[in-house]
Amino acid sequence: MKLKKSLLLLLSPLFLIGCSNFPNISKEETPKPKIDTVYVTKEIPVKINPLDTLNGPNAYSKAKEFFERGQNFYEEGKDDSSKVYFQKGMRLLSQSALSLEDYNFIDPLENLYNLEQYKSQKEALENEIEVSKEEIANAEKKFPMGERFAEKIAYYKKLYETRQNKWFMNSLEKFLQYKPFIDSVSNEKAIPNLIKYMYPVESGMETYIKSRAGAKGIAQFMTQTAKLWGLKVMGIWYDERMDPLKAIPASMDYINFLYSDLGDPSLAIAAYNCGEGRVIDKLKRFNSFNFDELLKKRVLPRETLEHLPKIYAYQEKSEGINFENPKKDTILDNLLTKNFDTLNVHQQASFGILAKILGISKKDLKKYNPAYGLDATPPEKIVKGEYSFEIRVPKGTKENLVKKFSKLKEKYVFEGGTYTIRKGDNLGKIARKFGVSLYQLKKANGFPIIIYAGHRLIIPGN
Repeated sequence: MKLKKSLLLLLSPLFLIGCSNFPNISKEETPKPKIDTVYVTKEIPVKINPLDTLNGPNAYSKAKEFFERGQNFYEEGKDDSSKVYFQKGMRLLSQSALSLEDYNFIDPLENLYNLEQYKSQKEALENEIEVSKEEIANAEKKFPMGERFAEKIAYYKKLYETRQNKWFMNSLEKFLQYKPFIDSVSNEKAIPNLIKYMYPVESGMETYIKSRAGAKGIAQFMTQTAKLWGLKVMGIWYDERMDPLKAIPASMDYINFLYSDLGDPSLAIAAYNCGEGRVIDKLKRFNSFNFDELLKKRVLPRETLEHLPKIYAYQEKSEGINFENPKKDTILDNLLTKNFDTLNVHQQASFGILAKILGISKKDLKKYNPAYGLDATPPEKIVKGEYSFEIRVPKGTKENLVKKFSKLKEKYVFEGGTYTIRKGDNLGKIARKFGVSLYQLKKANGFPIIIYAGHRLIIPGN
């Protein structure tokens, strides 16, 4: 009940600010005139509230009425009815004659922020994540960006210690294997220390991770930004966002550009997260000069405002942890220490053929080359200009591989690719054509598969 009351207190300004200036309208019965009395009346025009519209005069007034009813229902414990009237009120309010300036008095952003705070606190209580005043004060002392920001840092630090501890420890163990490489690149490019901790928070150090918005890889690059900073992206065949040796330096070039342009590492991370244009627009619009000011005005997306305290919390939490026997991926270690050979191929080549000559598994060869999405280099027909792709192989194996590979007539056998559906095709027919099972075909393309002429299917390798 306390939570419900606190929610009511947090949200009531959104619905009630400005309402007190208008008198309550009550229906009063007009007394019946006497028969022998003659009245001469002058027609008085009805005064329309200037905030009303809705193709007529009553949107704002009706919205107020709905909010009042919704609040009454809420206080009576009738949550479903309360929700219905609040939703109706919001729809009508959006159709009223409120201008953008008028909304400053209602301040919906403040109330939404209060709602987020309430939800966050409720979630913390439900998951037994309570942050003490002392923890908030310590965070505020170390990161002087205000009490709310400090509270978020303390909250996420506690979250990493409790409910998300498994994720935190797994990501940290991977991050520590990457850290010498990240330190080397960041020192070379003079990147602030805080920015290094962006990577585990962005991706959990997962090579093939993809966000809902389409960002991919450890550095969570969007396609166009990746291309702008020198990475090749060729659909499912080849995507350098998945290759940490290429994506991490490119992302640091980008964030170094943002840092030099904006002059604040927090602003640079915010711009990396939600877009440079959006951050610059807010700085200009509100005449601000640093992230602290934008934070106080709360004009950036919620995800971005949450992103920064997560990074601060991750950095503070991770700096006090040492693994006695950290797990190390041998092939990743070879990649990060540049302990491999490279060769260029000038026509499509299969990883299965290359792996067989090398005497290693196809899976291991692909771990050396994470940018390749399928089991071969891209088809020649989709490559513009000269065909040349770099392939990494274990140290000391290049010479023998080049000798044997050059003697092969067939350097490519079908081991996966794409197929454009034609009229009359069905999944069984396509599976038989490429020698794969129906299950493999469905697994590669996701369930359910709706096929139609012109649609491209992914054909898995055998």
